[in-house]
Amino acid sequence: MATARTATLDQKTKDELAELAMELGMNPKTRKQFGRLLKESGSSVRLADVEAEDAATSAVTDAVQRAMKDKQIEDAAAATRNRLEGQRASLLRTDANPDGRYDDATMGKLEQFMQERGISDYEDGAVLYSHAHPEPHPVPEIASHGQWSLPTGDWIKDPKGTARKYANQAVADILSSRR
Repeated sequence: MATARTATLDQKTKDELAELAMELGMNPKTRKQFGRLLKESGSSVRLADVEAEDAATSAVTDAVQRAMKDKQIEDAAAATRNRLEGQRASLLRTDANPDGRYDDATMGKLEQFMQERGISDYEDGAVLYSHAHPEPHPVPEIASHGQWSLPTGDWIKDPKGTARKYANQAVADILSSRR
């Protein structure tokens, strides 16, 4: 296995290098590093125990990294699940949460709405659902009690006075209905 680099060395130097290699390979403190250097240098000489240990260490490291990645994924999924359950609980009206916005039936419709649109966040889904399905607004008190008719009177000669007169009558009617 003579190369251009070793061809210029005398036999004594070659013997010293061989002896040094043997010492490095046999010393428990330097054996691993020496085996890795042999592998990195492209030498055909291998130290089987060092390579086996490196392979085992690599396999264990890979397994630990996969387990850590799986654990991170599980933790993220659990955190997402807990967040969604909390959002759902805050929106659902129950005895424990009377301030919830939706009853069971409406919550089912909301969840179907979210599933159809690929929404995975209850808060976002509730906002979009409330815009798509607005609750009916109550009729204001003033509009539900009174009947409106076209005003009569002298609108042409005195529009401001006639408007004032009818406005005062409307206010008086409202005040009398509240007593």
